[in-house]
Amino acid sequence: MTSQRGAELREREIIQERQHRFRGSARLSITELRFPEERLRAIEQWNVDRLVDIYKTQGCLRQEREHRILVLIESGILATALEASGVAAETVIGSIDGPLELHLPESSVTRVRPSNNTSTMGMRTPSVQARGGSSGESAYRADLASGTWSSPCGAISPLASEAVRYLQHIRNIWTRICMDRANVVAGTDHKTVEMLQLRAPCASNADRKYMEQEMDSKLLFSTITDISDRKAVRESIQQMRQIPSLFTFFEDQKYHEYCAKAFRSVIGSPQGTIHECMSHLYTRDGLAHSHLLVELQDGTFRECTGNATKGREFSYQQLWLYVMRHFPEMVAATPRKENGKTKPEIKEPDPRIWHGFATLARHLGFDSDRIDTLLETDPDEKAAREFLHGSRPPGQYSIKPGEL
Repeated sequence: MTSQRGAELREREIIQERQHRFRGSARLSITELRFPEERLRAIEQWNVDRLVDIYKTQGCLRQEREHRILVLIESGILATALEASGVAAETVIGSIDGPLELHLPESSVTRVRPSNNTSTMGMRTPSVQARGGSSGESAYRADLASGTWSSPCGAISPLASEAVRYLQHIRNIWTRICMDRANVVAGTDHKTVEMLQLRAPCASNADRKYMEQEMDSKLLFSTITDISDRKAVRESIQQMRQIPSLFTFFEDQKYHEYCAKAFRSVIGSPQGTIHECMSHLYTRDGLAHSHLLVELQDGTFRECTGNATKGREFSYQQLWLYVMRHFPEMVAATPRKENGKTKPEIKEPDPRIWHGFATLARHLGFDSDRIDTLLETDPDEKAAREFLHGSRPPGQYSIKPGEL
């Protein structure tokens, strides 16, 4: 427990240091950055060609965190750059339209010659995060604390982006339950998590009553004895809609893997995460402002005002909702066999469901060869033709196209 408390204290220090040093995100010219000579890699033409090909065919997603680099910048230089660019300091922290472009004073940087490999790095890292202070290690650790792990996770799983968001959600919920109190965090044992996971006290009267009974019996947070702490924890739990845990995370991952298979059928390319690949298929990124389509029910939409980045994310999330509703009819997936019951049969993919997915994807701004192929065939006409050919063999009957 002592080591855990030490880790919690260190984590708080990291978060506080990040809040103190972090200055926001901005776009800088690669020639305005100075790179330590000992950290530069030798130029490898095959790698240059590979990156150029990726940039030409897939574009560059500036909003992705793994496409950013960390830089150290003195406060005076940052202030001068903000003034010259006509940008307020507070707008650098978070801009609706993405990182703002800044120009640093010429005397403050060493220009990088176009012949070295940093031009290739520029294509992979179009945005930078500006930080005050001088501790590179602290900046690196602080960014780890903020949850920007998508790059290493992306190499492990096609659902890395979604997995990171899920884990961040778990952390946020339990931080709210524990109210960021060290003694409550330390008192959150396995039994407490097991009893609270998937409960929704705010939305379910039964779950609320269950939670109150277990708090009264001291089975929940059994090591927390202070009356005021227990009252505060009780009130915090009552505000939770649904409480996740690492157990629910791994169980849901089994479900999400089938959804990922459906997305892969549309994407085609095995490289990158689902989020990255679908972002490359989005066709409305060039719009400064657009009408965002939000599906209220099948085929019914409402328009909202927003920018291209929000439009891409909202559209992507709506495709996920569609796949989560219909994945049993899209990929070969069956529930696990239950004891004493027959083995569930695998359903064949339903062309109507796939056609609906392609229609929704096109309507929301996504496009690919696979989407075009799905939209070329009318599933109802195909089903009618197969039925007629089955009941009236072509060798015995002739079916005119208009009769379908």
